[in-house]
Amino acid sequence: HSSSCFFCMSTMKFKIIFNGDIRIFNSETDNLNQILPQIRTFVDQQFGISNFNACYVDDEEEKITIANDTDLKDAILRAKELKKIPKIYITIRQNLVPLAGNIMNAQNMNDPNHNGLLLPQQHRYPDTDNLNIAKGSWIVQPSLGSMQTRNKIFEVIDQMDMTIFPNDKEFISIALGDPTKYPNLLPSQTVIKAVQSKLLSQQSNGYSISFGLQEARVAISKKYSLPHIKCTENDVILGI
Repeated sequence: HSSSCFFCMSTMKFKIIFNGDIRIFNSETDNLNQILPQIRTFVDQQFGISNFNACYVDDEEEKITIANDTDLKDAILRAKELKKIPKIYITIRQNLVPLAGNIMNAQNMNDPNHNGLLLPQQHRYPDTDNLNIAKGSWIVQPSLGSMQTRNKIFEVIDQMDMTIFPNDKEFISIALGDPTKYPNLLPSQTVIKAVQSKLLSQQSNGYSISFGLQEARVAISKKYSLPHIKCTENDVILGI
């Protein structure tokens, strides 16, 4: 009787969890046949994920995939036993990479309604949809972990309105890793001559000592020694 009463509520609350992000979903019905589709719609709207697995944690601390209404009922009953709000964990569905010799169907690959081939994040890269399957192009599916990675900087940049910037201004990229590109910070002649000398000597073509070259450690120890504190190269460790 108590179990049946649990499903007699007009609305039900769930915690939907994806990658540590928790959202509250309130179902407007207690009909399990309708709740599961509502959860899928909610996840698509809140997280932008349409191809995923929904799971709950059972009494053996194992994640059980919610594949049908019976699984959802078990998840709700488990939460009731714990006297907690049901928690639904969302994971992006990882698809198997095709076996050697099998080629993905180009028509299905470009079909936006086909969820079995592309993960949601892959749609960010337009070239993925233009691969020439007939020529046997490589299609390497990213790992689940990499597809769940979020770049907070890109999330901000992607929402920027680039039309507000003056057309006569040139962007200076700070992502090249080379400040001499424009050039803003050219290396000094001392650095250039030192590098040239090492290259011409043919004595520095391999890996250096893991804790730093002795010449560099000696120079640093002299630079940071004080009258009452003497440093030697043995006090200095350099790493990349």
